[in-house]
Amino acid sequence: MVPFETEFRAHGIVNTHPEVSLVQQAGSDWGERMRIYFALLTALVIVVTGLVIPGTAFAQDDEQLIIKAIEIRGNEVIPDQEILAVMQGRAGDNFSLNTLSADLAAIENLGWFTTEPEHILEPFDGGVKIIIILVENPVYVGTSITQIGPGMYPAGELVLLFDLEPNELINNTAVSTGLQAIETKYREDGYTAATISDIAIGDDGIIRVTVNEGVISDIVIQGNTKTRTHVIMREIQTQIGEVFNAVTFRRDLERIYNLQLFEDLQPSFELGQAPMF
Repeated sequence: MVPFETEFRAHGIVNTHPEVSLVQQAGSDWGERMRIYFALLTALVIVVTGLVIPGTAFAQDDEQLIIKAIEIRGNEVIPDQEILAVMQGRAGDNFSLNTLSADLAAIENLGWFTTEPEHILEPFDGGVKIIIILVENPVYVGTSITQIGPGMYPAGELVLLFDLEPNELINNTAVSTGLQAIETKYREDGYTAATISDIAIGDDGIIRVTVNEGVISDIVIQGNTKTRTHVIMREIQTQIGEVFNAVTFRRDLERIYNLQLFEDLQPSFELGQAPMF
């Protein structure tokens, strides 16, 4: 078990020096400050342990804590207004853990940030201040495409599928859309085994994408107890070392079936060793 204070820090939801915040707040007596602090602490215990306890009061004496302020930290490019606009919680509203959780998800869905938003809750002016801590993505420099296979398309052609502008902040949604566009391009041409096997956004602003094109490492014929394997193989145009193409393979199966030697054909696929190019 990590120390109590460090355990809360790992979840990004508590001021690691709460006594400093309490001393610095003006205009409230010590008892009021402690009431707010322990009310926050009660809620934080529920969040960290993952428990939902029906009937547990967030504040004492059936009082509801009020959001007194919302502070955004870590955003250098994305303005506060864009972040606050997607949040349901507002200064003056009753504080709700469910609303805060939804707000953090909405901020993450903006796509501008490297990690999940973290937050700190601090006693403030008789209520609570919500501090949102963000880490922005780097500014876009370019995209590097690595293809495991012969390279069915020029890498530069795949890069153009990303709707990203140089010198602008990388947006995660735009990156995901670009990755989907790459896989769609392969599938539409029959290369249905091609997948994005790795994606990394570097601090240098370069998006590094690895595409496994789905090269055939072996073809195995089983169940042909009467027909020689070479009779079947001569009907197959799909070749070892080529990128798997579903259209070509379907025609291979049709030719084998047209031999009228088999009651049924049941193709299956297994992962093989990565090819060397």
